[in-house]
Amino acid sequence: MWAIILHGGAKTIKPDEKLANRQGCLAALQCGADILKAGGSSIDAVEATVLALENDPTFNAGYGSALNSDGEVETCAAMMEGGDWNVGAIAAAKGIRNPVRAARAMLMEEPILIAAEGARKFAAQNGVELCSQNALAAPGKEGGSEERSHDTVGCIALDDAGQLATAVSTGGLEGSPEGRIGDSPQPRLRLLLR
Repeated sequence: MWAIILHGGAKTIKPDEKLANRQGCLAALQCGADILKAGGSSIDAVEATVLALENDPTFNAGYGSALNSDGEVETCAAMMEGGDWNVGAIAAAKGIRNPVRAARAMLMEEPILIAAEGARKFAAQNGVELCSQNALAAPGKEGGSEERSHDTVGCIALDDAGQLATAVSTGGLEGSPEGRIGDSPQPRLRLLLR
């Protein structure tokens, strides 16, 4: 038995954006479900699901991110797997095409969280695609003219082997200070241990 759940960010959806949000979530869900149906791992499923959300400018994660107070995109992402309790996260990262891929690369590394320029260097060393600093800004938002009304996207999956995994990604909050690290990339182990 397998299961998968996702969310496209906490937000009020404008009537003219409902269809894009629904279709984006359904397409992302299908990416993860296809992996689980084929007997794949929960880690692969949550990565694929969040990757699809990052690639859809409807969502404030990856391509579609907000601009900070300096007019720059900084992203955060994290993954956690329940088998060995591995955690991997990046924060305040600039120019990483898919932040969830960098978090996945961190999953089995000794440090749990790496930030800013260190995250970009780590991504490059591990074959994660880089991009120009503001290539991830929401289309038409490069000048910061419209506030992004939502933040973190995420997914949790259970695979046939009984393993849980989760992934989150965020394009940050519009106008936030440079270097802001929210709660998305910070593991909450104490909640899981209760």
